[in-house]
Amino acid sequence: MGKYYSFFKNSISESLVYRTNVFILLVSQIISLSIFIMLWTAIYKEGNTVGNYSIGSLITYYVVSTIIAFIIQGVDVAWRISDDIRMGNVTNFILKPIDYFWSTMSIVAGKSIFNFSTVVLISIPFFFAKPSLISEFFGNARLDVFLLISLLFSFGIFMSFFYIIGSVSFWMGTSQGLNFMVRMIMMFLSGSMLPLDLLPGWLINANDFLPFKYMAWQPVQIFIGQENLEWNIFIPEIAWLVALYVISVLIFKKGIEKYEGFGA
Repeated sequence: MGKYYSFFKNSISESLVYRTNVFILLVSQIISLSIFIMLWTAIYKEGNTVGNYSIGSLITYYVVSTIIAFIIQGVDVAWRISDDIRMGNVTNFILKPIDYFWSTMSIVAGKSIFNFSTVVLISIPFFFAKPSLISEFFGNARLDVFLLISLLFSFGIFMSFFYIIGSVSFWMGTSQGLNFMVRMIMMFLSGSMLPLDLLPGWLINANDFLPFKYMAWQPVQIFIGQENLEWNIFIPEIAWLVALYVISVLIFKKGIEKYEGFGA
């Protein structure tokens, strides 16, 4: 366990060294959020409404989903794994008593924790300016616990899913094109670009059989109070976590069997 904690600590240290990259990612998320807010504000100024959302609830939705995207989806897992395979770096893990999945999980977790810490630091002035936000965010212990659990599951599902996408590089040489395409689909079907209940019924039903909505939609729904706080809501997420982990292990094992040491 200690060796994976070392990966975790080194990942945080690396983020501190390359904090400019984190800052650029944060700025890009803020710009994207601002564009969405301006777009929806213009739509509502014309007297239009979208679903059951007020302009205030839509802004809250996008602020929360942007924060989740920055914390959980800010690390390109598939890109990292694809580079390790293509450049032969994965050989270092094969030759050592280190599980590549869990070492990657530790590295990604470290970067996500650093992103989370960045959000907390930026949020502190807002809590000082409006102390009532403290009770709004932390006034419901049950909601906070459910939100934390949902975020952990979201992280695990995101990590495992894109671990699989990255492992495809064993056969394709690189999976960066596939990764970009799947990330675009994920952003749409996870609810990061548009609330999922605004999609056509057939697409909502189809999305129920995919893991994407658990990467952002469910934590947002819990935060804004639109999800029943019952433990059974986590059953699908647990099922996806187990399934994706098993698939990850099998695909990586098959990939190692044909691995030719790209770049080694």
